[in-house]
Amino acid sequence: MTIFDKISGLAQRAKDNAVAKSFLSKDTRLERSLSENVDIASMTIAKISTYGLPDTVSVVAFDPVSGLLAIETIKYMLFKTGYPLLVIVDKKNVITTIDLKTKRTRHRFQAQGIITSVEYCTGTDWLFFGSAEGAIDTFDLHLGMLAKVSIPNLLTTVEKDDGGGAIDRLDHVVVALQMHPTNLDFILIGYSSVIFLWDIREHTIRRAFTLRNLDVNNPLRNARLTCFTWSPRGDRIVGGYDDGYMHFWDANNDQMPIFSRQALQSHLPPSASPDPCEPVYQLAWYVDTTLQKTYLLVAGGSSIPEIRGIHVLEFDLDSESKDARKQSIIHSPVDVVDFIFICREPYFLGMHNPFGVLVIGSDNVLRAYSFDHGYPLLTLPPALDFLEPAVMNICQAFMVPETTFRKLCTANGSQGPVKYLPLTGGIAGNGHVYKIPSNDIFMTIHSDEAIKFWDAAFTSLRPLPYLTVHCKDGMNDPKAQVCCVDLNPKTGCLSVGCSDGTILVYEFVTALEQSSDVNDKVIENCDSTLKEISDLLKDMEETTAEQPDGNDSHEQENKPEEVPLENDRPLTDDTASGNATVNSSFANIRIEPLEFATDITGYVLKDRVILGHVYVEQIVSHGEDIIAFSTSDGSIIAVDIKIRQPIFCININDYEEKQQEDTESGKHTHKDASIQTFKPVIACLQIADSYSVAKPAQKSTFLYVGLSNGQVYQYEIGLNSAERRPLPVVIPAFDDAVLDISVINLEGETPNPGENKAESASSLSPPEEDFKQLPDNRSIRSEKSTKSIKSVKSTKSVKEEKPNPDSAESLEKNTGFSLLRKPSRKGSKSRQKADSKEPVPAMPRLPDLVQIERIKHTRHDYIYQQDPHFLILVSATAISVYLSGFNVKLYGVELVEHEKHQTATAIRSKVIRVGANICTLAVLLDDGHIRLFSLPALKPLHTLRLENYMPERLREATLSADGRVTLWTQKYELEQRTFMPQNQIPFGEDILLHNGDIMIPPHPSTATQRPKKSWLDTVSGAFKKNVFTIHDLDMMMGRVPAAAAAAEAQSSKASGNEAAKPQPQRSGVFKELSDKMNERGERLNELDQKFQDMNVASSDFLRAVREYNERQARKKWWEF
Repeated sequence: MTIFDKISGLAQRAKDNAVAKSFLSKDTRLERSLSENVDIASMTIAKISTYGLPDTVSVVAFDPVSGLLAIETIKYMLFKTGYPLLVIVDKKNVITTIDLKTKRTRHRFQAQGIITSVEYCTGTDWLFFGSAEGAIDTFDLHLGMLAKVSIPNLLTTVEKDDGGGAIDRLDHVVVALQMHPTNLDFILIGYSSVIFLWDIREHTIRRAFTLRNLDVNNPLRNARLTCFTWSPRGDRIVGGYDDGYMHFWDANNDQMPIFSRQALQSHLPPSASPDPCEPVYQLAWYVDTTLQKTYLLVAGGSSIPEIRGIHVLEFDLDSESKDARKQSIIHSPVDVVDFIFICREPYFLGMHNPFGVLVIGSDNVLRAYSFDHGYPLLTLPPALDFLEPAVMNICQAFMVPETTFRKLCTANGSQGPVKYLPLTGGIAGNGHVYKIPSNDIFMTIHSDEAIKFWDAAFTSLRPLPYLTVHCKDGMNDPKAQVCCVDLNPKTGCLSVGCSDGTILVYEFVTALEQSSDVNDKVIENCDSTLKEISDLLKDMEETTAEQPDGNDSHEQENKPEEVPLENDRPLTDDTASGNATVNSSFANIRIEPLEFATDITGYVLKDRVILGHVYVEQIVSHGEDIIAFSTSDGSIIAVDIKIRQPIFCININDYEEKQQEDTESGKHTHKDASIQTFKPVIACLQIADSYSVAKPAQKSTFLYVGLSNGQVYQYEIGLNSAERRPLPVVIPAFDDAVLDISVINLEGETPNPGENKAESASSLSPPEEDFKQLPDNRSIRSEKSTKSIKSVKSTKSVKEEKPNPDSAESLEKNTGFSLLRKPSRKGSKSRQKADSKEPVPAMPRLPDLVQIERIKHTRHDYIYQQDPHFLILVSATAISVYLSGFNVKLYGVELVEHEKHQTATAIRSKVIRVGANICTLAVLLDDGHIRLFSLPALKPLHTLRLENYMPERLREATLSADGRVTLWTQKYELEQRTFMPQNQIPFGEDILLHNGDIMIPPHPSTATQRPKKSWLDTVSGAFKKNVFTIHDLDMMMGRVPAAAAAAEAQSSKASGNEAAKPQPQRSGVFKELSDKMNERGERLNELDQKFQDMNVASSDFLRAVREYNERQARKKWWEF
């Protein structure tokens, strides 16, 4: 920057300050602060709600008693069913127990070796886990340590007993563990080559199921085990192998399998050669007691790669030894990695009448299927819907009007009853807020280009499935993507911009209203057609009456000169640089009305706007009918969706090129080819009702365009067709890109589109001369009618008196289009000859053009406005406040100040309005800070710092007008926080994960025990083992009974207290009460001791009876 540029910059700044002070002195309303009542001391950032999940899912656990579902990206995870305890095993083989009451870690235990499988014995404290070394240890969940009893490596034991050769190291890995569904005595332990049935009570191997017993030439002999499961009754075992085969065994016979088969194959002999097939990943077996059938679920084992899902084999309950009677499949879009039952009861391994199945796919997404007919999908909690399909981006509509919000959120969809995943756990505490007073619509854009809607007034998001939009169905290119979304707050109309140059316009309809809407549209179209025909006939009559007499040669000579309107002149030089740019762009825009179903409630694709091979980058709506959008080639288009016509179209690069040409020609310089120039890019788009420089006291609809070079273009799109000018009003605001544009009044409110001056619908329609540019299939007038209109207009325009070319207003109109192209003298001369019969003002010289541009862009003479508007412009490094209608900068502030080491730049801004008298400007910086400024003076008020966010996705954060921010914290997780406590939005999370009123039922082993009523039952039962109960299992594992442990702890504590210090002297009522309590405790101890003695005596009696029966059995017949 040269010294002259610095001097000119300082001079311009001094001039701007002087003009601003002059305006402020003439109208004191412009100095009144809107931020006087902001309570800076109470400002803080607090979390309102959390949406989504931190990451994908790799493991899932379900507690049927508590009704809780847990998901995580970890190695293993399970609930201690019916108790407030969650057990996780991470990749470092650390076992962690989490207390669900306090939500804190209770125990951490580092296991020795690599944990390869886990199995929890429901109703107990014992967790069995196998390691890569082949041993099985028992972990005490209550104490957080290993139990005294463990299971050794059974392969090593068999190898020593048989004296066989060495076994491969990989064969020692414990593949799977599973308890018996009805008997606590047994547990299945699977290695890659054998399945052992282990007797926990006897501490011995009962059975060994292996394919090594098959014939040596059998190809199935060398398959490796991948998974297994019990049958619901516990008398059958099925194992899945890596060759895709399943082998069914009788639990009492380990010599040969009952039969073998593949998932997609009928009964095959074991000697048959297998087809190439994927391994069997997982097996599960359940029983439906209503249908008296059992079903085997098989993941994998398919020889057809295109078939994905879970195979379901149906068996008769009484003939499980035979092959399956029927077969079906639970379809999945991806391969199945893991699944568990959605159990109804905690025991029997969840095999009795489960509700459905939870499936984890290869894409790490959780899906839930019901076991009803057709295996329908169950609706998951909203957080899990962020994964299927994956959420790519979000869009929020804050504080939607009440009528629109109720229309969208209270409609009854036509999809029928929704089946939800049965999650009934947890209790909302007193401090929990599940709904906030805000009419917010939350939209998620997914990877399949679907847009899902949520009621964000609920802190956990209430799904609105009937509003889901599948944009792929309306795109021309199947590979196109959703680029931008806009929800009209007045009508609820949804506009979606796509990467293939398509804008999809969706309208919300209900099944009851559609018939009446169609009739209304037909009647409206008929009325408009009749009115149009009557206008045409009237115009034709006027044309016939006003036609002057003359010879045919004179008419033929003047026929090309019939239309003096600028848009109908030959598109050469000046004219081509003006209106032709707009009209030729209209020809490339096609708006296709589409048919939709009439029996649904939700969004239907009503119109499709086709622009060509461009990206739709931004889209905004205004009022009820106007939508404007910008494209990647610099085009800005506004469309009236009610009449399905474009009303505005311009390309910002045309004006930039013309402005650069005029500057170079004015300075008489030549462009250096070595210097590369970059075209500006549209950075932001906004529509608002405000003032213009030409008419500072009259409101109109303006389109504000912020560019990457710091300039702001102001286009008027609410003008009549005769006054429409595509020349923008340029505000050179900054040196960098404009991020946000806001328009507010003196109360801090955004001007309502309904407060405009009254304009007819035709004022927003394209001009009559634009109809000739529309395609034939979209023209609403015939060619003959259009010619008649042109002739009528030409006749009237010839008779009209031309305005004075020396006046500023006429000069502004006559040169409005000429600034887009460099004027050509040759073209001007030819046009003067062609239009010799009517006076045409001469083109102004370059100094005049510069003067006109100054008049149009800035107005220094203040005119009183009844409702002044502030134009707030925010860039990455600065903020400016302009007075709308004059484009005079009143206030400004620099965000980046290197002297004060403030280098953070702005990425988002929002005008915050709380109540009727609190208004401020919030600016989100790229370093995670939120800076608040007063309005309109832009004085710094406060700075807040955000914590726990993703810096790379901070630019996707959204700010609401009531002081809330929504930002990404994890890959698929967002948080909504408030930073304006004065908005009085209640918030709080208080969820109790454990309900103490819900208890796990007693174990079936306890319910099956019956007292022996006769001596005969006692003698016959002496030959049988007693049922192995949880108490027996605890005793065998070294657990001290709870009552004895409590008594021992109490006695030791009492003795320790007595030894430590003397008992304090008590008197009166408290001494008597203490003595009674001690006496009662002693009696309870004596009673407990008596119960133990009785148990010992009964055990001795039963042992004596057993020994007597054994002696009687050993006697010979002659000894009796």
